[in-house]
Amino acid sequence: MDLVRDVWEVVWSLRPEGSVAFLRGKFGGAFGQEPRFQQPGVVKRSYKTYYLLERDGTGVLFLGPGVAILGRTADCERIVDARDRADEQPPLALIRMVEELPICELWAVARGGDGLRAVSGGLPLKAGPLFDSLDELRLTARAGQTLIVSARGLFRTPTDARAVRDGLEALRQMASLARQDGSAVDAIRGARLEAAEREVRLEAQLDFDQWQKWVG
Repeated sequence: MDLVRDVWEVVWSLRPEGSVAFLRGKFGGAFGQEPRFQQPGVVKRSYKTYYLLERDGTGVLFLGPGVAILGRTADCERIVDARDRADEQPPLALIRMVEELPICELWAVARGGDGLRAVSGGLPLKAGPLFDSLDELRLTARAGQTLIVSARGLFRTPTDARAVRDGLEALRQMASLARQDGSAVDAIRGARLEAAEREVRLEAQLDFDQWQKWVG
């Protein structure tokens, strides 16, 4: 499979109890046909009429032509089991947040910090209060001659928002003093930070050569 050609969209659902990715693209030799992967160790089976590939506890479950789920096999099966349960439907508040986003290449929304905490193993322990006090997060990245990353976080109290803003500003100043160069460091150095009441806003930009080097 050519990921650039055959996968059109990826949406991650980050949850403490199990994160999965929803994939949209062309998975078979001909669109609409069952995909065929001849890889060592891959088990092919059916789960409640859905085609499933599995290896070492991780699976890809195909919901239909062009739509699949990637994650732990148990989590993929849980999604199928819960499709008709009212208490397992996607949170409407998150869907509305996505509908309000501008057109962009990368986006993220969150209600609370539990999902972000689940995938933040590389962050220092002092970042914990950021997740504890987060109510909402909206993040977008628009790619062109300049990559523009914008984030808006809503926190429980103005005090929490100021504390997060101060922590981010400390990181920005540390990056400004750092001797090494690099796309990520350059973006942090030039980031703009604002805090008002319970809200923190951040915007960072990279020029074309910088962000191409970053993703390359």
